[in-house]
Amino acid sequence: MVAQVSATGGETVPIATPFPNEALDNISPDKSELLIGTFTGVETAQPLWALPVLGGSPRRLGDARATDGTWMPNGDWLVARDQALMVLKPEINSYRKFVNLPDFTFWLRW
Repeated sequence: MVAQVSATGGETVPIATPFPNEALDNISPDKSELLIGTFTGVETAQPLWALPVLGGSPRRLGDARATDGTWMPNGDWLVARDQALMVLKPEINSYRKFVNLPDFTFWLRW
């Protein structure tokens, strides 16, 4: 379950989603959206969604399936998929390989 709490403290409040299971991957630079992956079992490559922190519907990021991801400074996404980092432009559902990696990659931070 994904939840939020004020930076100054207080109660933890769950963020409602339509998904049975979600994994928190990252937070947008302006702190308005969370990057989440959704899953039903033990799959590592998960559909990616941008989830508004203050309510609203999640937005699917193209057909992206990845183990992790982060926002890049220009607004594109850097996602880990298989043994590569891919740059994703979700508005046009376009990928390009950024770099190959020797191992499984996760917990990306820009």
